Amino acid sequence: MRDKKSILIVDDDELLTGYLQTYLGEEGHVVSCCHNGMDALELLKVRSFDIIVTDYHMPRMTGAEFTEQVRNRMVDSLIVGYSGHGMKNDFVKAGADFFILKPFELSELLSLIKHRDE
Repeated sequence: MRDKKSILIVDDDELLTGYLQTYLGEEGHVVSCCHNGMDALELLKVRSFDIIVTDYHMPRMTGAEFTEQVRNRMVDSLIVGYSGHGMKNDFVKAGADFFILKPFELSELLSLIKHRDE
């Protein structure tokens, strides 16, 4: 890894976000979490992130709706969408750079994060 990344994880599953935050933090990244897209959009008004990782199914807005709003504002952020229900087309149409199917291996997510350096 060339340098640490600022990463935003958006998922209503607090157990999963805590797990990802711990894992990615141990890899040297600075990780923030939000539990729905609306809160994440508010955070993005005051902070930018190198990488945004978002689930599809969340309250108040889907991950694809969130991705579309973010992509219009943060063209340089790498956006990774994930879902256990195969919502790849929705994420791609919204502007996500990558999609991974849950359950995924942490090494798969880390590989996509490292892709940011290329």
